[in-house]
Amino acid sequence: MHRCLQILEIQSIVFDYLDVEFYPADDDPQGRAELASSRKTLAALASSCHTFSELALKKLWEYQVTLGPLIKVMPSDLWTLTCFPAFESGSKKKQLVVTFVRPLKESDWERFDRYARKIDSIGPAREPWEAEAGSPHFDSDVDIHQDVLQAFTSYRPPRTFLPNLKRFSLRIDSPLSHLCLPYYSCLLHKEIVDIDLCFHSAGDIAACSLLSSIPRLCPEIQELVVLSEPHPVDSVFSSALSEMLCKLPCIKSLGVTAALSKSAFLYLGAVPSLDDIQLGVVDVTRGTDAPHPLVSMENGRFSALTGLSFEARSWVDVCLIVDAMPRPFLTLGMQVEEITTLPSDEELFSLSRVINTLSRHVCCSTLTDLHMYGPDKDDRHTTIDLQGLFQLTSLEALRLFIPPTCTIDDAWLSQAAMTWPALRILSILSRSQTTLLGLTPLIRHCPNLSELGISSRWAPFDTQLLGDVPPTNTAIKYLTCWDYTIDNNVLAIFRCLVIMFPRLRELRDGPALDQERRANFQKLQSYIIVSVVNS
Repeated sequence: MHRCLQILEIQSIVFDYLDVEFYPADDDPQGRAELASSRKTLAALASSCHTFSELALKKLWEYQVTLGPLIKVMPSDLWTLTCFPAFESGSKKKQLVVTFVRPLKESDWERFDRYARKIDSIGPAREPWEAEAGSPHFDSDVDIHQDVLQAFTSYRPPRTFLPNLKRFSLRIDSPLSHLCLPYYSCLLHKEIVDIDLCFHSAGDIAACSLLSSIPRLCPEIQELVVLSEPHPVDSVFSSALSEMLCKLPCIKSLGVTAALSKSAFLYLGAVPSLDDIQLGVVDVTRGTDAPHPLVSMENGRFSALTGLSFEARSWVDVCLIVDAMPRPFLTLGMQVEEITTLPSDEELFSLSRVINTLSRHVCCSTLTDLHMYGPDKDDRHTTIDLQGLFQLTSLEALRLFIPPTCTIDDAWLSQAAMTWPALRILSILSRSQTTLLGLTPLIRHCPNLSELGISSRWAPFDTQLLGDVPPTNTAIKYLTCWDYTIDNNVLAIFRCLVIMFPRLRELRDGPALDQERRANFQKLQSYIIVSVVNS
């Protein structure tokens, strides 16, 4: 072995390259194959020599979806695998569940402790607030029975089962996970700084009990996400959540969907470390003297806030909230609830006013991430001017889903590329007049662009227009096509795409459209898949 490979820093770089960037979804077979291959390679390195073993094992174990793989390293006479009905409605799939067949004894912990120390994150991967990425699934089909957690909870003397755990994630979305809920607190300890919880039965007493245990067991928690369904959640759960939040002095990032009490907002506003907050519906009652506690800025409340995401009942309310919060935001996400009628003139005017407000807001020179989501209602007679967005000179990520009230074209894309050279994400669902050739300014001037999704009219063009050295983007592996039109000359379009995006592996489409457009899309997709397989 070359002596350079004995240097831990070089090993770390090599093993980072083997690790996947994100865990693919179930409907991404190629991504899952790459994941399996990378893990197989890491396992081979871990077993090949002592020099590689420790770091390769760390990479293999640092993230786990469930405790199942860890239980399986314990003595084989302690546990067994059984089948549990899958949660999916109508599914015949069975879920493998590991359960204990005898009581625990001290000698059972030797191999468990060896690998448990390597785990720093457990549970499903946190999806972004807008829920776009796939969840991890390696060996996630092997879950644990509630008897395992019961045995952990009752074991004496008490143990810290995952001593280096920093992130704890939990999805209560199946009968099995619901049965385990009363016992998950046995995994919590003071070193955990990041907790991500998703409840599908938020009125449950066990859910409230878990929330109340967090400040006591994890006093230094810095990041917390608590998603809850159904909407709105039980008032008992909201009260338990609000009470728990008032006991977190070190919180930096918070995401909740349940309604919070006024006392919770007042407490959070005084926490000096809180710099990012993501909320469910913020109900701004117009015509009253008392402002919503979120937008009350007196006495320096929310002084460190640089990230804000929220949902409102209308663009009118969005405008009121943004106007009332003069903070130098770095990230801003706004969503308007689904409505049953076409947007009123007041609503459309307020949407324009939101964009105008942003263009002269104190954050216009600091904002890097902007996300706007609106109800999908068709009003072809009204267009929202997006030129005001170019006043946001530092944008790196822009997601606009306010169909179909905005229109973009090739000239708009060209100006966007010149204004936002640091752009990483551009995803716009709109009435679009952009073309495939119109994407070239983004490729030429935005080298960091890694996510692209726009409505477009795709037709082939003369590739000589790209010049002697055609601009290429090697970061984009997926293109999202929203409201698209694909010319019948699909092969020529494919040739243009592979020149512009040589590492493209998949097209992702929006809502189902007419049969002809769907056929052309699927044909183009097949060309891309074949090229990936043959590369």
